[in-house]
Amino acid sequence: MTRAARVVLIGAGAAGVLQGLLWAFLAPGVPYKVLADGRYGALPSTTSYHFVALALFCWLGIIVGVLTAVLAWRARTSRGWPMLLTVVGASFAGSLIAWGLGRLIAPGTDPASVGASAADSIVVSAPSTGTILAVLAQPVAAALVYTFLVAWNGRPDLSVPATPPPADCRQSA
Repeated sequence: MTRAARVVLIGAGAAGVLQGLLWAFLAPGVPYKVLADGRYGALPSTTSYHFVALALFCWLGIIVGVLTAVLAWRARTSRGWPMLLTVVGASFAGSLIAWGLGRLIAPGTDPASVGASAADSIVVSAPSTGTILAVLAQPVAAALVYTFLVAWNGRPDLSVPATPPPADCRQSA
């Protein structure tokens, strides 16, 4: 594994941690009204909260995926299909880290855990993406951007600098 590939993997993992932290504290949780007998239901004005949490996770992933692809493209000596696979794999791993960490640390209270009480109360549940498929936004964006950069380059060698042959392979004049 090249040095550039290791940097991409480490960077995507670190970005996944940051993405998970940002999502956990920016995404809105759904407010629920918990009745005194323990029954609960979402407040009628909160129908878009699920979508906002999902969209925020996807947009953060797309931003990280685009940045990962652009920064990986700048490593001229490592351009090509191995770096594309590294970018996509690292983006997928970073997105999984963000999804897991975000679900783990997102603040909120499960309305089912409140139970019966003396009075009605309002609790806010932790945000949720609703599906694990949200993790696909980041690697798809990274693959599209890296492939676009390859196509835009237009050179068969992808502008990779030629390496001189080793000293023992050079012909004597």
